[in-house]
Amino acid sequence: MLARILNLAQTAEVFLARDGLDAALAMAASRSGTWFDPELVAALLSLRDDEGLVAALHCKSPRSMLRELDPEDRRTVADDATLDRIAAAFCHVVDAKSPWPAARALVVADMYEALAAHRPYRKDLDEGEVMAILSRNVLNGGICPAAFEALQSFLRRSNFVPYRIAA
Repeated sequence: MLARILNLAQTAEVFLARDGLDAALAMAASRSGTWFDPELVAALLSLRDDEGLVAALHCKSPRSMLRELDPEDRRTVADDATLDRIAAAFCHVVDAKSPWPAARALVVADMYEALAAHRPYRKDLDEGEVMAILSRNVLNGGICPAAFEALQSFLRRSNFVPYRIAA
């Protein structure tokens, strides 16, 4: 479920930044049931009239907006030692020698899985269809080209078969 939410959120974010709120919502609606879970799209579309959310999406200073949401008694000033501890923690999670951030690779892998897997609202797509969709998303700036190339390389080197949930 998290992968489906992130897939919709990241794609909508790209369209929002590039083309505005109406385009982001139209994109989500047009891809409902194919790229995106229709229930998630319905939830996103239901937020259209949420003035606070719409204002937050157009906020020029997200840091100040987020700072206001942070409870005063939980605020921490990050000095060099704190930043070093945070960086060290991320090193345990993300391979620091990777040529592309692990998060971008995860997004591509999640999108591949979401498109290849059977969903109750649409048939599973074959690998050619999935790769064509992902390739278009690279061209549109929706996913990282290097992460997509890494997925293609992995698929060429392996006998990977997407897990299919029985209909």
